[in-house]
Amino acid sequence: MWPKSPNRVEKEGGLWYGELYGNWPPRWGDNTMMKVAVTGATGFLGKQLVRRLAAEHYDVRALVYEKGSSLGEETLGLEVVRGDLLKKETLNAFLKDVDLVVHLAGVFYPPLEDLMKYNVMTTANLLEACARHKIRKVIFASSAEVYGKSSEKRPSKETDELHPASLYSLTKKISEDLFTYYDDNFGIKYVILRFSTMYGPENNKGAVSAFLDSIGRKNELTIYGDGTQARDFLFVSDAVCGILQAMRKHGFKKSAIFNIGNGELTTIEQLARTIEKLLGRKIQVIYKPEHNDFTQTIFGDTKKAKEKLGWKPKISLEDGIKITMKS
Repeated sequence: MWPKSPNRVEKEGGLWYGELYGNWPPRWGDNTMMKVAVTGATGFLGKQLVRRLAAEHYDVRALVYEKGSSLGEETLGLEVVRGDLLKKETLNAFLKDVDLVVHLAGVFYPPLEDLMKYNVMTTANLLEACARHKIRKVIFASSAEVYGKSSEKRPSKETDELHPASLYSLTKKISEDLFTYYDDNFGIKYVILRFSTMYGPENNKGAVSAFLDSIGRKNELTIYGDGTQARDFLFVSDAVCGILQAMRKHGFKKSAIFNIGNGELTTIEQLARTIEKLLGRKIQVIYKPEHNDFTQTIFGDTKKAKEKLGWKPKISLEDGIKITMKS
């Protein structure tokens, strides 16, 4: 017997998840349970997603890198496959009897060899295996960084040309091209979600995490450049809801791309001052030269996601930082 749909899920895994979006329980049109396979399940976004899926009673299979950490799968009731996306035997076990794949695995930083291996080759291997297993749909976590400098004059739309300004964003663009190829040649439908700058509890990357860590250790933070660089900061539970809406609202007949972001630009200087205000004390700010591949503004237009997926962000930057600081 399925439980009644809750209006809210509070502090599941230590996180405030915001309002649910209905569709309870999650089922296909033929009233059979959806089998969802998630790569990158021990990563920042992956951990939050599988917790949410488990809380909503999805049938979840999580891929954990063979050297990766535990997900607490016994507590969550998850099926776990341990292995490597570069190995055929891992993918065969991971994709058996799966309806939908959510592909979150990847790395963020150079060297280029690692970015190509763990972002591009893993995606190519996964899609080749999806073709063998006749997987109907894959949701892919891309990044608004693929727009590059095109975001500096106005919010980028999904149809804009891509101009990656970093090796990381270049590998995301190449991966997106792979999805187009496998759709055209094998009929694997995809939903690409171009996430803005994500933050939240259990994250150790990005400006919010770096600032909070530095303040905790030294009561100071470092800004690279003059602080006018701007980002759209997205709380992790809103990213999870974006994935859920892509699963629920977008069918199997065609592929699509959506920007998923908070919809508000915040400069790095404003971010520092917001954290300072929330802490209630003065923080020393150190300015250093910015990196060569640093894009001034990264900002995606989220109108399409709101209209087509019924998705919108729930957590403001201040509220998200408060939750992150308490975790």
